[in-house]
Amino acid sequence: MKISFVSNPNPALLDESGMPYGPIRTNTFPQSQVTLVTTLPKGEYTIELLDARSIENPLEWQKKLTEQYALPINYGGKSLTRQFIGNPEESVSHSSRDVDVYVLSANFTYEANSVRKMIEILKKYNPKSKILVGGTDAAPPERHNFYFKSGADYIGLGDADLSLPQFLDDLRNRRTGAKYPNRLIPQKGQIHFVDLGRLNELANTNRFSESGGGSVLESVARKGFAAYIEMQRGCSRECHFCYAAKTPFNRLSVEDTKRQIDNYLANGVGLFMFTDDNTLLRNPRDLEEIFGYLRNRGAAWEFPNGLEFGLLGTDQTGKWSPKKELIDVLFWNNSNKKNYAGVHRLLFPLEDSILRRSSLTKLNRTSKDHALEEIIDRNIPYVNLGIMTSEPRETPNERRTMERWLSEFYGKTECNYTKFNYSLFCTMPLPGTEFGRQMHAEGRVRYNINEFPELWNIFLSVVDGKNFTAENNTQFRREILHKFGMNQDLGKVGT
Repeated sequence: MKISFVSNPNPALLDESGMPYGPIRTNTFPQSQVTLVTTLPKGEYTIELLDARSIENPLEWQKKLTEQYALPINYGGKSLTRQFIGNPEESVSHSSRDVDVYVLSANFTYEANSVRKMIEILKKYNPKSKILVGGTDAAPPERHNFYFKSGADYIGLGDADLSLPQFLDDLRNRRTGAKYPNRLIPQKGQIHFVDLGRLNELANTNRFSESGGGSVLESVARKGFAAYIEMQRGCSRECHFCYAAKTPFNRLSVEDTKRQIDNYLANGVGLFMFTDDNTLLRNPRDLEEIFGYLRNRGAAWEFPNGLEFGLLGTDQTGKWSPKKELIDVLFWNNSNKKNYAGVHRLLFPLEDSILRRSSLTKLNRTSKDHALEEIIDRNIPYVNLGIMTSEPRETPNERRTMERWLSEFYGKTECNYTKFNYSLFCTMPLPGTEFGRQMHAEGRVRYNINEFPELWNIFLSVVDGKNFTAENNTQFRREILHKFGMNQDLGKVGT
């Protein structure tokens, strides 16, 4: 049986001037595909990776734009066109025709039409194949109809480390009719060791040169490609906008994590990007050992999902006290950009805490200012401040408060060794989240998710609030980025 794991093309949502209204990330590491490939016993299946996403130079993506794949979207009087970066038909034409099962990952609502187009092309190219779609956008019940109507034969619900091998065995032995009568594959995941040697057999890993958080130091890029890595899944927090809220923990042991690090280095990784749902909920002694090991190996690493800064210290006596040993090992670096090792980038999740007293429990443990003081002079090349705007009850006064804080912080850090970036995101009512259900119940969602999924990305708002429309929210975000020189003209952070 031949299985093809598919990376769909990056859609580009562009205004009349060619300015992107959504993220452009063509050359990031295909974590979902690689993780699933390594769940299948080696030699039991013929495996391919169909890459319709990566391009030779990610900064020249405009040269790869195709014709519009759908009608333009009228967003607040702006006409936004929808185009792919790269030609998916051409990518498919170079692949095998005898594939039995295609596996697609629909993790971003923004890319739903891209996944739909890939299904259409694959069905035409290889009509006898079965198509399985999984991922965080496909899994919620309210999204099943979209993907089934798009041509998916089966939908996977959640992590599939264990359920995918079982499903493929059932398909091979003709048991799917009885076991999956509704064509839904139940979630059954288990974090596991990922052998990147399997990826080297399937793809040109040099293509995976991008960090979703922004630029990569040249000396880090020379060491190898950028790869996502996970050592822990699950989060006990209750953030109402997040898929991972209140999910069970599942961890690699310290020794298995070290073994994973060794495997990544041996297979050409130059930058480790940790995708744990909440890294700091792990035992601090474990983290000190793991990141001490990375330091000893001369590696570079990032925290693209952010760190819960309240866990970087304690306030048992009423005064915040930093966990010095933990902070030292997480944020160690050699300060040598010409031959860099250590922490390369951190997402610092301020969320809504600079607009108001945060409703998120995780942000009320300590002052953000204490934690920022601990990292501001540690010579981290890049720090992205994750800032959440566009809550439906956001007020003009809260926005003024945020602007004052950003202005003061910008003044303090403009000449700092660390390049700080304001990563503003519009709170999105994503399917399967508490916030998504609430916004639909209140009738605040302006744009239909099935008709205009491209609008469902953090560059834009689709929610009308009490004081601001969805379009007002988007314009406010763009004005703030422009005011502080946070250029995202290429759809990327800091370029």
